[in-house]
Amino acid sequence: MGMKLQLKMNFSIQLPKKIIFGDGALQEVPELVKAFNPGSVLLVTDSVIRKIGVTEKISGPLQSAGVKIEVYDQVEPEPSVEAAEAVVNSARRSRCDLVIGLGGGSSMDMAKLASISITNPNPIVDFVGVGKVPKPGVPKILIPTTAGTGAEITMNAIISNRVEHLKMGIVSPHIIADAAVIDPLLTLTMPPSVTASTGLDALTHAVESLMSIELNPFCEPLALEAVKLIFRSLPKAYRDGGNLEA
Repeated sequence: MGMKLQLKMNFSIQLPKKIIFGDGALQEVPELVKAFNPGSVLLVTDSVIRKIGVTEKISGPLQSAGVKIEVYDQVEPEPSVEAAEAVVNSARRSRCDLVIGLGGGSSMDMAKLASISITNPNPIVDFVGVGKVPKPGVPKILIPTTAGTGAEITMNAIISNRVEHLKMGIVSPHIIADAAVIDPLLTLTMPPSVTASTGLDALTHAVESLMSIELNPFCEPLALEAVKLIFRSLPKAYRDGGNLEA
């Protein structure tokens, strides 16, 4: 007999106000940005994403539309406290009205921190923990280029304390994206190793959800379906990164 999942019947769900999904969804970013009417935009990403030309797919149309945009492309994997502070300092100097996070989980997490740092002058370590961000940040749009972290819809950001060998979480509804744009076409550039690691990351999230004491009727069917899809599709995607269906 299989294990019976215990569901919690009292729960709340907090997600981005808008989620755009589909092949070519990236093309909707200019109109999405226009709706926020920003004076300037800060695009947070990493050097690889910029090098392969993905950043230009966003910055180019925005600049053509007359939007002032600054690009910060120095996000590192598993960002340290010092790396997070560098992003935050850049964001505070920019005084932007809108932040766009483009890339994997690290870039999107740093975009969240950039957003809240503009309206909250505290040192970034002051926000570590649950509910310690005093005020909402400037609007933010998160755009994943990998399929696994789920950072585009979560209310947390992770930074690493390299001295004490700790990962520290900043958890607040104030860092939930105002919009998430999920374009599967962006994942086609991932090498097999990244496809595998992010796919396993997604599997971990699904299994953790099913094992959580906070499991509820909203999350259960999504987590079960995620496990099925990952087991069926991840090997195919690993073997053929161009297999869009997988």
